[in-house]
Amino acid sequence: MGIAVLTLLFCGQANAAAVNQFYGGVTLVGEITDGDFDKVKAALIGAKKKKLFLDSAGGLVSEALLIGNWLRERGFETRIDRSSTCASACVLVFAGGIVRTAHPASTIIVHMGSGLFNEETINDFKNVYEEYGPAGSAMLASYVEQAAALITLKQVNFLLKSGVSISFLDIASRVHHLDGKELTRRQARELNLINAE
Repeated sequence: MGIAVLTLLFCGQANAAAVNQFYGGVTLVGEITDGDFDKVKAALIGAKKKKLFLDSAGGLVSEALLIGNWLRERGFETRIDRSSTCASACVLVFAGGIVRTAHPASTIIVHMGSGLFNEETINDFKNVYEEYGPAGSAMLASYVEQAAALITLKQVNFLLKSGVSISFLDIASRVHHLDGKELTRRQARELNLINAE
């Protein structure tokens, strides 16, 4: 792993998603980052309609799983409106809804999950690199393997609870986490990702 990649991993603070109530429920727009679970939870508890509308390119898988699991436990609906995009970790939030609808003009994009951008993994990488330098690359590789295995296991458990086909992971895992694959509506329905019209 080059210094440029490590710099990318360690630098930059993402802007949290905007979470707002409106007459039809709650919107989550933007990148999913630390603290968004608390914002979504507070907004939905206070909302008149228990629907979460999504428009996000993704973000932290760990935060998305927190939101998705909570939505599932509380029986909330998730929606992707006209011209909205739900990509990457956003798809896990979407899968948390008991009822999941997506407008025909919306976009759903998937790729393999990655634990590389969570704070714990970044700190592990940083510590190994500071202590061992480039010679620590084998240790860094083992951290990547472990992070990938753990994030996949968490996603499998979540998808099983959500009723989304495990075939979802077969499709997503074939796409690098820096790329994306748009699901057709037919694929999304066959995977039971979209489960209502």
